[in-house]
Amino acid sequence: MSLADCKDEQCQNSLNKIYSDLLHLITSFEKGSGSELTVRLRQVESGLEQLRESVRSIPDIQNNEQRQRQRITSLYRQIKLKDELIQSFLHYDVVDGSERVNIKRD
Repeated sequence: MSLADCKDEQCQNSLNKIYSDLLHLITSFEKGSGSELTVRLRQVESGLEQLRESVRSIPDIQNNEQRQRQRITSLYRQIKLKDELIQSFLHYDVVDGSERVNIKRD
C-alpha cells in the first residue's frame, strides 16, 4: 500500500468518524441533554481537526490556488511540447535519418 493510499484511507476513516459523531450530536439535540451536546460537539470538532491534518499530509495537495494553476499550465505546456515532438517524428525517416518528403499521387 502506497503512502498516498494510506493517507486517502486515513481521510476516509476521519470522514466516517465525523459522520458518526454528527449523528450522535443530532441525537443529543433531539434528547435535549445539554452536557451530552457539549461532549458530542467537542467530538465533532476533534474529528474535523483530524481530517484537516490528514488532508494536509496527502502528497501533492496544495492549499495555494495560484500554485495549482501554475502547475496545470506547466503540464499543458509539457503536453504541447510532447505533441510537437511526436509530430516531428512523423516527418522523419528513421531508417536513413532523413526527413520524409510527402509525395501526393493522383
